[in-house]
This record gives sequence, C-alpha cells and structure tokens, in this order.
Amino acid sequence: MSNWNYCLDQNFLPRFLAVFLGSIILVHSQGQTPFSASLAIKDNHSLLINSSHTTQDLEKHLLDFEYQSGLQLNAYLIDTSVSFFPSSGTNRYHLNFSEDSFVLGFYLKHLQRGDSMIAHYPERSDTFICDNADSLFYWQGKPNLSRFVVIDSDTLNAKRPALAGVSLRNKEQRDFGDAGACQVNAQCLPENEHPNSAKSTVRILWRNRNLQGWCTGHLVNNSAYDYRPFLLTAEHCALVNGLASSSDLNQWIFYFNYESARCSTPASDQGLDGDFISGAQLIAQSNDNGGDFGSDFLLLELNRPVPESFNAFYVGWNRSTLASNRGLCYHHPAGDLKKVSTFKVKPFLGSFGQINPNTHWVTQWSATPNGHGTTEGGSSGSALLDENGLVLGILTGGASSCDATSLFDFYGTLAYGWESNGNQAQNQLRPWLDPLKTGLLKLNGAFQGDPKPDLGTGELAIAPNPVENKLLRVYQVSNFNQPVTIQIFSLSGQLVFEEKTAPIPGQLPSFKLGSSLRGFYIARLKQGAKSHTQRLWIH
Repeated sequence: MSNWNYCLDQNFLPRFLAVFLGSIILVHSQGQTPFSASLAIKDNHSLLINSSHTTQDLEKHLLDFEYQSGLQLNAYLIDTSVSFFPSSGTNRYHLNFSEDSFVLGFYLKHLQRGDSMIAHYPERSDTFICDNADSLFYWQGKPNLSRFVVIDSDTLNAKRPALAGVSLRNKEQRDFGDAGACQVNAQCLPENEHPNSAKSTVRILWRNRNLQGWCTGHLVNNSAYDYRPFLLTAEHCALVNGLASSSDLNQWIFYFNYESARCSTPASDQGLDGDFISGAQLIAQSNDNGGDFGSDFLLLELNRPVPESFNAFYVGWNRSTLASNRGLCYHHPAGDLKKVSTFKVKPFLGSFGQINPNTHWVTQWSATPNGHGTTEGGSSGSALLDENGLVLGILTGGASSCDATSLFDFYGTLAYGWESNGNQAQNQLRPWLDPLKTGLLKLNGAFQGDPKPDLGTGELAIAPNPVENKLLRVYQVSNFNQPVTIQIFSLSGQLVFEEKTAPIPGQLPSFKLGSSLRGFYIARLKQGAKSHTQRLWIH
C-alpha cells in the first residue's frame, strides 16, 4: 500500500472525507512543536545530538508525514560536515557517540574500496568492508552505538573520512525484516516468471530535505539500446516535503540485488546491500501532484553507469492499453528484501485521483503457494509487469495489505505517461524511452551488451500449421506500432476465437487457443490496414 491519503478514496468513500481527514492531521501537526535536532562536537572526538524531543516525538512526527504522503518514512536527517578524528596510526579514524535514545545512520564520504569499518556497541563489535567506491555511502547503525572506526586502506589518501549527514530514528526498524507476513520473497516464483525483470528492481533510499524513506524503482530500457541508466519510479516518492531538490537527489541511494538468494528469508541482510549507486538527476516527471490527475511517474538518470558486476537488467515496457491476463510486481515493501506479488485476473483502466479517466491500471493480487503478496509502504514506484515481464505501469497507491489482500492497487499507465501528462519533454516518457522515434508499443528488456532486435520484414504469416499444443505464432511482423488481431472462423463462417496483442521487436507474437478448438478453421490476421487469411488445422 502506498499514498495512504487516498486509501479511503479507493474504497469508494467520498473524496471530501479523505481530504477532510487529511486536514485534521495537518492541523494536529501544526499544533505541535516541530521536531528538531542538531549536532555538536565535544572534546574534539565525540558527536552529540542536541534535541529536546524524545523518540516518541520523532515517531509521531514521521507518522504524520507518512499519513499525508503515503510514503514509508525511515528517519529524520541532519546535515553536517564532520571529519573523523585520527586514532592510533595514520590510517585509523574514529568518532565517539554519547547518544543512546535514537538509532543513528550515517551518510559517509571519502571512503575507498577496501576500507574497513568497525561499529562498537556495549556488548559487541560489527566489522564490514566497503566494496563500492561511490561518492556517498549510507550506513545504518543499531541501538546503543558508542564508537565508529574507519581503517583507511590507502595511507596516501589525502581526504579524511567524513560524515555528510546523520539520520535519527527510533528503535523500531523500517527496513530488513519489516515487510508484512504475507509478502513473498522474489526467489519463491518459478524460473519462468521473468527473473530477468526482477534484476531491474531497485530499492531506493530517498531524501527530501530533513526526511528520509523508502521507495522502489526499476532500471529501464530505451529504443536506442544505449543502456543509459534511466531509473523509473513514482513522482510522489519525491514529493513528501515539496519536490526533492537536485541536492536531495544527489543523496538518494539506489540498491541493486537487495534480495534473498533463496525462497527462505536469511537471518540478516549482512552483505546484501553492497551493490548501490548514490545520486541521480531528474529527467522527467508527471507533474500531477503524485497521480491526482495523471499517471504519477518520475524518470531519473543515475549519476554513473551501472557496473557490469551488478548484473542488472534494463526492463522493457508496454505502453499499449491492452490488459494482461496475468503478471506480477517486484518491490521492496517497508524497505525490506525484494518481494513479489502476482495477479491472475486482468487489470482494468481507472483513475487514482478521480479527475482524468484511464490514467491507472487497477489490479487485484492473487494467492500463491508461498503467500499472498500485496503492496505496502516502500512499494511505491514499483512496476506492474505483464505476462512478458514488461512494465505496464508504476505504483501510485491503493488499499491492499496483508490484512486486506482482496483490495485494489493503482498503477499509473505507461500509455498515459507516454505523452498525456503534458506537452513538454520533461513531462513525457516518450522522448526518453523511445529516443529513435520508432513508435513501438512494446520494447523488450535487455542486459548490457545484448544486441538490438531484428525488426523483421515481409507479410504476416501463421505458424506452425497444423497448430500444436494450442499455441499459434505470428511470423514476419514488420510493424511494431499497432496491435495484431487474430480471428478464427469455423468453416460455416462463425467467429469462434478473437484476441489482440501488441508485438514486441525480436519476439514472435503468440496466441493461446481455447481447448475446444480442434479441426479445420479459417484464420484471419489483421494489423492496421493489412490482413492475411489462411486455412488452419488445429490438433
């Protein structure tokens, strides 16, 4: 579930009620002293938190913003620029902490690949290695941290390790292990359920001024196959406290491969968060207040190319308005490990904000042998994938949860986001996802280095003939900008089967025929003004 303000809306209560309840929360927030905190250095080596507020005050502050925005908030942020202090030896640096009320997290800078970090607690120490030489590193501590030590692997490094910011949260987790009990680990589905598309899924630790939280996004392909690091998520992920600034976006952290290697959940996430990229720039946004009157998309470009070692997949897309018979969603509910939810009933077109029609796919989740996945806070920005693993839409919000598995969720359609949110390139997906102006309705995903698909030539044809296993394929498709329709008639002229699909370059369109069809028929293929008719034998 995301964008909680609208859950009442989507349960078909009057819109004014949701707005009225939201205004109550806003007045309640304004009646409180705003949460605030600052940092200070004591005795040249200890970091102190100055705040008159308690962890309960912080929780109340975050919950108010969560209710208003529907986003999963993780912490309150304080900017700083504090260098670690030299310890024994020239390559050892440390900070001490006297704060035991809040759980502390750090934005670290000037780290090198291979640097060791040691977090000291009263009863133990945790050691880990920095294996990602990115410009910004986020580390989340545990309660009662007393000392943090960095061992610089390069003694010639002129820049001392430093803090760029500190996050405060209470002792309740909002990340690993915090997803609802019904959520299903991504590896629990059979291999034919588009595991490549799962590799496009990214856990986003977003920042907006002094707030921090979780969303989900996807690395996405474009028609140039140039592997430009476009990241597609929801606009409302950047709107919790006004639109995130370029400075905020430069401190977003994008985690790849944050998942269990098995269907079961590991005891901890140690070593699972090492594949990340820090920072991005805004390319395009729906500019619709997070889905109120449009499709709620945010297109970012990561600050650097995705390393090949991440084995990341650039997911494909489907901008047609043809509903998929089945599909799924990979996401990071509550900032937890990658999960998967599935649907087996066609979604239908609707509207999240009830202003403009057909801006969103409305879907309902299906049970699986391993659980009945839904969505929740942190899932915002995840993609609804069709039966081919292509992005149909991006999660805006809804009412589904582990306590309400039969309720609906709303995904802003790529069809609307393509060019209906505005006339400028910064409010459209088309100029960025189809830079070659091919007009494609669908595009397959790819790993970096995969060749561009062959667009094909010639006249439409059906094969095999006779049809085996009730699966009919269409050959020689040369137009990928219009759907292909198959009609099957009995010899007496009665229409017995009709279906439509949008073709994908490099992939043969196929149709699964009904089990009752057997014998001789007349088949007609149609695409735009073209048509092809032939006799067909179905086993």
